[in-house]
Amino acid sequence: MSRRRDIEGRMAVLGDLRDVFDSMRTLSLVEIAKLSRNEPARRRLQEQLAAIAGASTSYFEAIAALRGPRLFVLVGSERGFCAGFNDAVARHWERITARDELAQAIVVGGMLVERIGASRSIAASIGGPVIVEDIDAILISLLGRLSEIERRLALPISLSTISNGRDDVSVTAILPFEPRGASPNGHLPELNLAPNVFVREFIDQYVDAALHGVFATSLLSEHRARLAHMTTAIDRLDETTDALRRRAHRLRQEEITQEVETILLSATP
Repeated sequence: MSRRRDIEGRMAVLGDLRDVFDSMRTLSLVEIAKLSRNEPARRRLQEQLAAIAGASTSYFEAIAALRGPRLFVLVGSERGFCAGFNDAVARHWERITARDELAQAIVVGGMLVERIGASRSIAASIGGPVIVEDIDAILISLLGRLSEIERRLALPISLSTISNGRDDVSVTAILPFEPRGASPNGHLPELNLAPNVFVREFIDQYVDAALHGVFATSLLSEHRARLAHMTTAIDRLDETTDALRRRAHRLRQEEITQEVETILLSATP
């Protein structure tokens, strides 16, 4: 009896754990749907900004020539259960610091912060997004940290991101701004703003959009990894629960058999 009750108790625990995993899987499904729906719009925005940059090449020559210290934004996850999502970013960062000891990073995401740990190469760390609605608030915090670092160094920073993309970890260069080709007719666009004002305002918009795209793509990759991880975990829980249920059934049959034998023996004259 006690063995069967132990098994039934374990089955109850596994059932509660399955409910938790199923909730996490459902959240990932919802976030994947939201992020996938907005992905074409994000891509079009990036293309439009690149087109503006291409038409304004000459205005950015002085900015592109100013290359300050290398700063990376490492984008990880705030929560776990997403397989090797954070490990992949951390390994990429380790390869970069092995080549460039002066490189520094801002780490985004609590799980990635734990994975990398504290070192002199980590300039700051902030929490990461859990759902798509978190991205804007985190971007505000990140841009504030970037401004503080730039003021402290008194130089324009060279900014790149390391994050999980659609297929693998990717490094995205954001600053210094490097336009992608000139305008088709070779003429500069007519501006309603002074060139220096246009450059400053455009770069702010470009950096914000680029970082938002990186965060959204990373979050989409994270939820896909978590969905796959949770689906595998739930399948294994179901297999274990089925095996325990069969075992409990056999033990119950043995108990019934013993009870019948006891009754028969007691009835024997």
